[in-house]
Amino acid sequence: MIGYELHSQYATYEEWGIRRKLGSKGRSVLRQFFFTHHPWESYTHPNEIERLQLPDLNAPGRFDGVQRMIAEQQDTRLVWGGLGHILWTKGWELRGMMRFMKDLHTDPPMTEAILDKLLDYAYDKAIKLLDLGCDGISVSEDWGNNYSMFINPTLWRSYFKPRYRKLFDLAKQRGKLVYFHSDGNITPIVGDLVEIGVDSLNPVQPECMNQIEIKQKYGDRITIDTGISNQKTLPFGTKDEVKQEALTALKYLAPGGGFVYGTSHFALYDVPIENIITLYETLKQYGAYPIAVP
Repeated sequence: MIGYELHSQYATYEEWGIRRKLGSKGRSVLRQFFFTHHPWESYTHPNEIERLQLPDLNAPGRFDGVQRMIAEQQDTRLVWGGLGHILWTKGWELRGMMRFMKDLHTDPPMTEAILDKLLDYAYDKAIKLLDLGCDGISVSEDWGNNYSMFINPTLWRSYFKPRYRKLFDLAKQRGKLVYFHSDGNITPIVGDLVEIGVDSLNPVQPECMNQIEIKQKYGDRITIDTGISNQKTLPFGTKDEVKQEALTALKYLAPGGGFVYGTSHFALYDVPIENIITLYETLKQYGAYPIAVP
C-alpha cells in the first residue's frame, strides 16, 4: 500500500496543522498517539472552511515514493494507492471528535462544508494515484468501537455514503479496485459498502463482527481481508488457541476465494513471539488451495 508512510506520520499530520504526542497510560508499555490540537475546532461558519488552503498535492516530491514503488513492484504485486483518512477520521482529527459529532447532529451546513472540502481533496489525490498506475485506491476510516458504530447508520447514509460512492465510482470507471479499512463493529453498513463498490474489506474485526455471517452474505462480492484477534487470542491466547482460531477461519472463510488472512491489525508489544510463529506455521501448512482443514 502506498501513499501513507509510517515514518512520515509526524510530517503528515503537521502539514494539516494537527498536533499529536506519543505516549503511554499508566504502566502500559503500549504507546499511542494523543491529539493535542485540532486546527479547525474554532471555526464557526462554512465560509471559513471553504476558504482554507489544503496541503499542496503538486508539491515537489509528493508522489516520488509512489512512482518508485510502482516501478519496482507493479509486475508482481497489487499496488494500492493509499488515501488514508479522508472524511470521518480526517474530519474529527481536524475538528475535534466532540465538535465534529455536534456538527453532524446540529449544524448541517458546517458538516457539508467540511466533508465537501475533504472529499474534493481525496478525489484529486485519487486521480493522481490512479494516473500514476495504482491498481486501486484504499481508504482508512475507523467507524466503530467493539460494540457499535460511532454514529447512527442512518446519519452515515445521509452524509458519508454518497461521498464515498462518488470517490469509489472514480476508481470503478477506470476499472480499478477499492479497499476499505475500518476497525470496530460496522456490521450495519457492510451491505452499503458492497453496494457502492468496495472490493476488499478490512479487518472484519473478529472481536466484534461475525466473520462467518459476513462471508455468507457478501463473500461472493468482496474479498474479506481479516485475521486473528489482536485484542484477545494473539496477545493472551495459548498456541493451541491461536491455531484453532486460524483453522476455523480457513474452514469457513477461505472456500470460494476472496480471502486474505493474517493479523487483524498490527501485532503489538504484548504478543508472545511463539503465537506469531504458530499463526505463520498454521497458515503455511493449511492455507493453500484447495483448503483442507482437519
